[in-house]
Amino acid sequence: MRAENLGGAGAVDDCEVAMQLCEFLFETLEGALPYERIAIVAVEADEVLVQRAVRAREPDRVIPKSYQGSLRRGTLAGVLAGGIPRVLNRLAAYAAHAESGSPTHLLLKEGYQASLTCPLEHEGDAVGLLFFNSRSADVYRPEHAEIVRRIAPAISRVLASCAGVGEAPSQAAMTRSLAAIGRAARAASEEEALLARVLEQVRDGMVVDDVLDRLYEHCHALLPYDRVQYATVEGDRVVARWARSRFPVHLPRGFSQRLAATSLPEVIEAGTPRIINDLAAHAAHSPCSRGMQIVIEEGQRASLTFFLGAPEAPLGFLFFTTIEPGVYTSAHVSRLRRLTAPLTAMLEKARLYEQLALARARSEELLHMLMPPSIAARLQAGETDIAEARETTVLFADLVNFTGWSSPLTPAALLLTLRGLFARFHESAERRGVSRIRVMGDGYRAAAGVADAGDDHPERAALHALDILDIVRTMRSPDGDPIAVRIGIHTGPVVAGVLGGGDLRFDIWGPSVSVAARLESHGAPGRIQVSEATAKRLEGRFALEPRGETHLKGLGPTPTWWLGAQSHSVHRGPDDSHP
Repeated sequence: MRAENLGGAGAVDDCEVAMQLCEFLFETLEGALPYERIAIVAVEADEVLVQRAVRAREPDRVIPKSYQGSLRRGTLAGVLAGGIPRVLNRLAAYAAHAESGSPTHLLLKEGYQASLTCPLEHEGDAVGLLFFNSRSADVYRPEHAEIVRRIAPAISRVLASCAGVGEAPSQAAMTRSLAAIGRAARAASEEEALLARVLEQVRDGMVVDDVLDRLYEHCHALLPYDRVQYATVEGDRVVARWARSRFPVHLPRGFSQRLAATSLPEVIEAGTPRIINDLAAHAAHSPCSRGMQIVIEEGQRASLTFFLGAPEAPLGFLFFTTIEPGVYTSAHVSRLRRLTAPLTAMLEKARLYEQLALARARSEELLHMLMPPSIAARLQAGETDIAEARETTVLFADLVNFTGWSSPLTPAALLLTLRGLFARFHESAERRGVSRIRVMGDGYRAAAGVADAGDDHPERAALHALDILDIVRTMRSPDGDPIAVRIGIHTGPVVAGVLGGGDLRFDIWGPSVSVAARLESHGAPGRIQVSEATAKRLEGRFALEPRGETHLKGLGPTPTWWLGAQSHSVHRGPDDSHP
């Protein structure tokens, strides 16, 4: 029914007014929110509720047309006192705790599963209640409640005039009122659709910056702004994390100030967005934080500050600002308040996603530090037990007289010394294509050839060993004495991999590992001792000095060589600095 078809000049009685309202709402709001039934209930003397009009797709069978109830029973008095629409998306669950014979039980008997109830008041007095009922559960959303809230004042004015609060309306006045309600309903529905479109665009953002970029790009239809900034609450400080503007931004990312040194606690306490329509005047007459001063220096003249989170768990603030003063209104506040919950959830989800991505990146970085990338990739793909037989060149290194020169150091100083030393070992290993296997106290184990199929692993291990000698030569003990290292290298077959279970360490096994360990322990300070197998592979490429036979535990007399510098005739890459 359209308002202009309700012509006539005479006064309209209260029941006819309520029925016209019901008919009009039933037709006008279709598509804007779900319902199969609309009812208007008036509040009369002694807190009596009287159903004035009802319009439904199917006539009520249980609820009488002249249904009467009392505000003293049930929770409708709370709805009127609260002044905001109430959504009950599962009437059956609610009825389990409601009094027998309540309106909820009657609605269930009629077959309705969900209800949206809007209080109606005029000039501070309760006029009645507007009910929307659906035969489907879980259909009412916040935007539906907002549409009804927006049209409620116009409906209340019409009902109040019929209840003796004002002059009874003529049919012409009634027509004008219905037209106004229709316009309000359309405006509310269009605004809710706009909010939904904005949220849909913003929702696709995965990380915090992406969410905020989308907000900046798609929110212009909701409110004016030239600049948007997001700051997080971190402990007792507020930290600038993101900003976009049509003009240069002077407030740097990471700018931090004490929350108590700003006026933002007032925004948290008020629980509503704050409008400052003249920033310069505000700064002239009120304490002004450094952050606000910088924003004013950027040329911004009005601001709308939007708190995200809860007082006990603050997330942060959104600042919308413009170069034009006096632009923000309560309508902008209303729109932003409806964005609060979904936007907070999106930013929190994006923040958690970033934390998860950072933790995953750190985990992958640690995994690649502990084992070759090819092995790490197989573990990440789901393999648990990984073992491969390979020919490799194994290197052992041990700091000479470690206990003696390290004992004067405090635990913290010793840890710092070893961390710096082995970090340089690891850098060399990375550069030379050698896999670091393990650090045990003052001992270091590495291997070349476990992560790739190249046959130059003896040369790479030798270059790594020479790097280690150079690194250690630069160190001094607390007494100023030089520190030395013994190194042993052997080339041979090993089994390399991860055994799974609770210990996901990459390791190598086999007799070749033991030979390299023996070469190190039976070596000499500042020297690199290599086996015959390694020496044969390095011959002509590095200086090799026969040592003769060395008695190695478990192996007996074994020919070994001292490794020297790389030969001049061998081509060296840019990283191969040894002459």
